[in-house]
Amino acid sequence: MPEHEENWRSYPIESEDTMGFTMTDLGWVEPPPDHPWCLRLSVEFTEPGPEGLGGSEEMEELSAGEDTFLAAVASTGVIHVARVRLAGEVAWFLYAASEEILEELGNAAAQALQRDVSVGSQHDPEWNIYASLLPSPAVERWMGDCDVIDALEQHGDPLTTPREVNHYVYFEDRATAQSFAMAGDEEGFASQVKEPDADNDHFSVILTHQSPVDLDTISEITQRLSERAEELDGDYDGWECKLVKGPGGTSN
Repeated sequence: MPEHEENWRSYPIESEDTMGFTMTDLGWVEPPPDHPWCLRLSVEFTEPGPEGLGGSEEMEELSAGEDTFLAAVASTGVIHVARVRLAGEVAWFLYAASEEILEELGNAAAQALQRDVSVGSQHDPEWNIYASLLPSPAVERWMGDCDVIDALEQHGDPLTTPREVNHYVYFEDRATAQSFAMAGDEEGFASQVKEPDADNDHFSVILTHQSPVDLDTISEITQRLSERAEELDGDYDGWECKLVKGPGGTSN
């Protein structure tokens, strides 16, 4: 089996204009060739709510049974890759050596969850279903924003205090990098273009500005910069800032 390190992340997904959430193990870089069957087990919410995501109380009830069910899954060698809340149901996606184990897992889930469980399977040796659940580039950028903000909050940063923020973007050629930098200058950023060096074989653009770093504020900026970089075949590589502690804004 290919090397694998668990990396469970929660993020939003869309399906036919319906918003949902998935908890997915992003640690699978290469599909295990001996687990070609994708198994799907699902439970309908008794109270799905207006967005079809279920309520917190019902999810807590299901989570208790989920732990028991997934412990049974682990003992069979089946790989659990995702749990999706979408369109009035919660579904678990797993990969197995054979679909023959589906009935056994369905019975185990029904017993653990104390609910009716729907089951299905699909031969998916390339793990295309798993790939369809992975975050889009836009969601990856949003997750990156959340990671930086979480780290700041853990150290007492109020987020709303303006401070110097640096954004990093990479391009293949100088002309495109300079064009991107000039557009940033026109928007009020201070820009810097750096030549390739021993550590980076691309042209780097650093855009600097003063800004709060709460999620709504910073996500609007990173979305705009990343979309513009993509239009120019560039790569937006995130942002960083100094830690600001306390409402008065003591930098560290």
